[in-house]
Amino acid sequence: MLSPTPLQTVAVCSALLYAKFVVTAITGAGKKFNSGNRAPEDEAAKPNLKQSFGIDESTALLPDQKEAKIEDIRWQRILSNDVENIPLGLILAWGSTVAGGNPTVTVVATIAFTIARLSHTLAYANGKFNWRVASYGLGLFSALTLAGNSIAGAFSS
Repeated sequence: MLSPTPLQTVAVCSALLYAKFVVTAITGAGKKFNSGNRAPEDEAAKPNLKQSFGIDESTALLPDQKEAKIEDIRWQRILSNDVENIPLGLILAWGSTVAGGNPTVTVVATIAFTIARLSHTLAYANGKFNWRVASYGLGLFSALTLAGNSIAGAFSS
């Protein structure tokens, strides 16, 4: 039988990270409107904002569009980073739980991974380089810890 504390922790953190992903995706989609980076047909949703996937060179940028393009790209990168890291981290967390890794290690590493991914988004969204790098490093360390804990659990008697 699976230990309830790691199972509960991984389940809650999985739900939190999925909710964070949804908020990030929706925020990023909104940033695309302001920068003109949505498909041309999307102008129907906001007719006052020209949309051209951001590649219409014949149209000069509106005063606020340069900053909007930067924000759009920033949120695209946040989303890309989440897509690269969250699924694998959660697979490792579930693996650590199911393989019978040390329950305390599973709980602490999963919570640390979740906090790292949330703080990474906040840091990236606010242009805080050192905070972003530290958050990424904590997430990476947590995922590696979960990987090791999974292997230890799988080979324990």
